[in-house]
Amino acid sequence: MRAVMILDEQDKEAFVIDLLNKGHMAREIAKQAHISFTDITKIKIWVTGGYVEDNKEKAKSMASQSFKMFLENKSLVDVVISRNIPTEQVIEYTKTI
Repeated sequence: MRAVMILDEQDKEAFVIDLLNKGHMAREIAKQAHISFTDITKIKIWVTGGYVEDNKEKAKSMASQSFKMFLENKSLVDVVISRNIPTEQVIEYTKTI
């Protein structure tokens, strides 16, 4: 018998983000997370910051946006609040600076 994980919405989003970061394709993520392609796309857009309206290019990654804020002398707290990402993730970004 196969074990089934029941995840709440927040855990499911974190699971999808983890799979996206590992380079998994949407079809595989949908199968593993039991989530629609539409929801995967919404999460991907949210994580990457969406699209830049004036030139329709994809916005920079969350890491790039965070690095830019650090270059502007913003604090860790400012980055966490403005980007709405977990503190642990921002701390990981600071370790690569």
